[in-house]
Amino acid sequence: MKSKTRKMHTGPYREVTIASLLTGIAIGVVMVASITYSGLVVGFTIVGSSIAAIAGFGILRGILRRGTIVENNIVQTVASSLNVASAGVIFTVPVLYLRGEPFSLPTMVIACISGSFLGFFFIIPLRKQMIDLERLRFPSGVAVATILRSPGAGLGKLALLGAGIGAAALITVITQAMDTEVVDLNRWLVFIPKEFTNTWALSLMCVGAGYLTGRNGILVLVGGILSYWIITPAAIYMDWLPLGPHGSATEMIDAAHKEITRPMGIGMLVGGAVSGILVSLPAIRAAFAGLLRAKVKGGTEEMPAVLVGIGAAASFAVLLATAMLTSDISFLRALLIATVGTVWLALAGVVISQCTGMTDWSPISGISMMGVAIVMWLSGENVVLSVTLGAAICMSLSQCSDIMQDLKTGFLVGAKPVRQQAAQLAVTWIGPIVAMAVVYVLAQSQDFGTKALPAPQATALSSTITAISGGEMPIVKYLSGLMIGGAVSIFGVPGLGVLIGLSMYLPMEYVLTYGLGCLINMGVVHFKGGKWAEEKGLPVAAGFIVGEALVSVVISMAKVLGGAQ
Repeated sequence: MKSKTRKMHTGPYREVTIASLLTGIAIGVVMVASITYSGLVVGFTIVGSSIAAIAGFGILRGILRRGTIVENNIVQTVASSLNVASAGVIFTVPVLYLRGEPFSLPTMVIACISGSFLGFFFIIPLRKQMIDLERLRFPSGVAVATILRSPGAGLGKLALLGAGIGAAALITVITQAMDTEVVDLNRWLVFIPKEFTNTWALSLMCVGAGYLTGRNGILVLVGGILSYWIITPAAIYMDWLPLGPHGSATEMIDAAHKEITRPMGIGMLVGGAVSGILVSLPAIRAAFAGLLRAKVKGGTEEMPAVLVGIGAAASFAVLLATAMLTSDISFLRALLIATVGTVWLALAGVVISQCTGMTDWSPISGISMMGVAIVMWLSGENVVLSVTLGAAICMSLSQCSDIMQDLKTGFLVGAKPVRQQAAQLAVTWIGPIVAMAVVYVLAQSQDFGTKALPAPQATALSSTITAISGGEMPIVKYLSGLMIGGAVSIFGVPGLGVLIGLSMYLPMEYVLTYGLGCLINMGVVHFKGGKWAEEKGLPVAAGFIVGEALVSVVISMAKVLGGAQ
């Protein structure tokens, strides 16, 4: 009887393949469209690498009947490289729509693409220093590596992801068809005073975002409670509002939000972001020490230094051309602005990567705000030019953080860095195009800064621009919020002021529904365990975000096309 022996695999494992690139691009396009929309609603974006890893294994192993761990690592690398564009765009570009500033859409897209490439070329030389030598933790990268090492559950997780997408899509279609996207529980709970906002968004996307954030997201709920259930009722009962005692409850709540809690929240966000930079000073010092020690060499494991240099120079040239096209400033001033902006994003990219590697948190929005302020000062308060280069800076910083997370994952699963870098380089231009297309479509169908599309980060940046330009604004309330946000971030938890500040000027219906998702996550972890919460709950929650966001974007696109006919 002949014995059957299993043939051992002796050749190299499949890694960068047509299947992995196309799968990563397809997943990435869906993710960047979904998370761009959700970020404009809830105020921040989520890391999509874990979603891409789950979907990648489901497609490669479950549908195509192929796929290695390192091949799926390329899938999540490509998808997340596209997805980071959502953060770069939503923090900045809606500002121009909010302020009614005309701008060139193609020029903005080019600026975002050049910023994305600059982030890539500036951070790649530090891979060996931060990952191989310093062995920074990069917690999200480690978590994705854990998912990649357990491919057996990929098809089951893909089914759960699909179920979440289907449920959210169905609910979104129903609520938009009925024009009932919120429910006011005060209609039934008559014992609750009308001054206490108890309106909930019928949004599985917000539930999913809260679930993915988990315990840390409770801070957003705390900010909402502080804004709507403490400060607002106090302002109404103590007659602090210009309406006096004769306005309706809804008018009173809106006035309190506009006059008190919203400026305080923006101040807290800015104060929290700036103090976050101060808290990160040890990481900043370590980053520059690593930068001095790092050696940029080519080789079989790293992208050639010559290519990195050429790419950085070409990206800078495009950024300079963008500055010239965006305004009528002189060549020398444009050269100065492009140079200062490039140096700023290069140094800030090191800081962002170091902070992400040590804590999994980084003050991208705060550093981007500072970059916009610097460009405004150099350009003579040219808002369009400042926001355009600010978008490039924000795109670059997001790319720096994401690339290092992905390379950490690759380091843990045995991927070749140069192959992973080549895959990222090949697709990094796609994300800005998709994100800008989503923002453009949404801007044509509805207004930013409304309850339906709050765009809170962009609203905060717009207020900062107003302050820099010397416009009229409630200085005392902004300063009080700034001091509170700075204090709680320095003496409390890094990023605490940013999260609470964000929620103070978000509509309460989104805050409550988001908080519900956080509480569900905590309950699942408590009763079923962290592993069950991640393996079963995470795919469904991710599906909620993708399903609702895609349907909402499609409906907006249909409105735009219908209006054009």
